[in-house]
Amino acid sequence: MQKKLITACLALVAFAAMAVVPALASASPILTSEPNGAAVPVKTKIVARNVGNTRMTTSLGTIECTKASITGEVTANSGTEIEGTITSASFTGTGAEERCTTSFLGNIKVTPKKLPWCIKATNKMTADTFELKSGACGGALGAMEFTLDSTTVGECTYTKTAVTGTFETKTTGHFTVSEQEFVKSAGSGFCPGSGKLDMTFQLFTDTGVLDDTTNVWVS
Repeated sequence: MQKKLITACLALVAFAAMAVVPALASASPILTSEPNGAAVPVKTKIVARNVGNTRMTTSLGTIECTKASITGEVTANSGTEIEGTITSASFTGTGAEERCTTSFLGNIKVTPKKLPWCIKATNKMTADTFELKSGACGGALGAMEFTLDSTTVGECTYTKTAVTGTFETKTTGHFTVSEQEFVKSAGSGFCPGSGKLDMTFQLFTDTGVLDDTTNVWVS
């Protein structure tokens, strides 16, 4: 009987430990920077650059952008909440006029809409996740929207209520969006009905000088 009681107690301890791990992981998200891991001050300018190509997969092929740049400013970094207002975003590729490319839709000009955007991670969210919505942080937030101007089918607009993703703490600092589905909200019948967005990006402090940057990650 005593052995069974001890076994039951150990099982309860193990279960409790498993339950605590995700809570600890999300309890204190804070944006830090090299070289000493200091907290990034509010109002710091941040730039995000792509790691690998950014892709949107549709029924008519995959749109591929080789370069993405997103800039903004830290608006909260309290240890329980990280927020940043994104003021500009660009997605370009190897096509004519730096358009993104695809096999069937021709070259694509990507135009981000409804800027600014708000990116946030808090201790009330699932551990190591972030959310992206249209609107300035602290204000009214709405759906994300992109217009894709194709050389073959014209303009197609896509929206999504909120984009969610995950981040890696310290090791690489990568922020990743995986298979986030945008639905067509405007455009001809030749536009694909939806597309799934995949992208990974790394954060840096933005000094206004290319390559004069410092790595930033969530601790």
